[in-house]
Amino acid sequence: MSGKGISAKLLGYLFYVLIVLGAVGFGFGCFLGMDFYTLGDKTQSITVAAVAAGVLLALAVALAHLKRTYGNFKVCFIAEMILLIVFFGAAGYFAYSDLSHYFVVTKQRNKIQNKLDECITNTEKMFTEYDGYVKKRKDFYERYLAGLADSNAKKTRWSEYTGVYYDTTGRVSDLTQREELLFKLTTELCPSNYDKMKQVSSSWLGEARGVVKNWSPIDIVKPIGIVDVVNNVEQNSKAWRDTLVSLSKYRQKKEDAENFAGRLSFDNTLSDVKGRFRERGDIMARLNVMAVATTLVLVALMLVYWLWPGRSSKFKVLDWILGRHTDGGKTGKAAAVEDDTTIPRWF
Repeated sequence: MSGKGISAKLLGYLFYVLIVLGAVGFGFGCFLGMDFYTLGDKTQSITVAAVAAGVLLALAVALAHLKRTYGNFKVCFIAEMILLIVFFGAAGYFAYSDLSHYFVVTKQRNKIQNKLDECITNTEKMFTEYDGYVKKRKDFYERYLAGLADSNAKKTRWSEYTGVYYDTTGRVSDLTQREELLFKLTTELCPSNYDKMKQVSSSWLGEARGVVKNWSPIDIVKPIGIVDVVNNVEQNSKAWRDTLVSLSKYRQKKEDAENFAGRLSFDNTLSDVKGRFRERGDIMARLNVMAVATTLVLVALMLVYWLWPGRSSKFKVLDWILGRHTDGGKTGKAAAVEDDTTIPRWF
């Protein structure tokens, strides 16, 4: 094979690689947009991305093939123009409805970051509040036990005293019994798995805050993580809250206490965040600079083979439309064979 033939074949491979890269990039952009809109529905997002990439890839390859066809020029040219219109229509549809949504949401990045950070901080405070709740219950119960063991109280509240202190003979001191009762209360309110739960929550919340803080429009991995934070911060926080509330339901002997409130005041904040992810935006929001620029670059990659000069230079489109022939009567296959020598045909 001649050097020219080898170069042409390599160039052909390069063009097809660029077409595939453009289609995959376009599909991934649609995936990110749908992942935002569906708040992490990966099945729907992958389906939309695969359809967009597959349709545009097939159309781009068909356009390149029709432009360099050795068949009837008139038929192929008409089919080429129809496919070109379909290609731009499909690219415009997927870009406007799916790919652009990624940039619509990303444009609100700062507001979303602030609100998510507020939610994370609120959850962190919940554990601090629970520790304070436990301390208050211990202090209150300790004062109650001390008052109950007072010599005067024993006379007036003997039945109540015997209902709390298990030894009234003096063999076990009131102080020892009081320490045992307080220890039991502490272990029930803060069992062995409580510290582990705090460590797990602290680790997850720290990672979530890092994802939120480092979310950047040029980082194609963090957007997926930010959706996970939006979905899981509520789910995890409520699960931890329910566990704390359940632990607080324990009551020591004669103890009068209320359950831990476990208030999570970020319901409205999180609803606002989710609304921003699902809001499509108006036409101007969708046609933002980044969305349009990204679409144009990816479309150019997919059409690079079609845009590359490959049609017979002797067969002018205008002459064909007007019925004039300037190639000495050579049209269709003859003219194509004569000129189409730089780019290999793969069909």
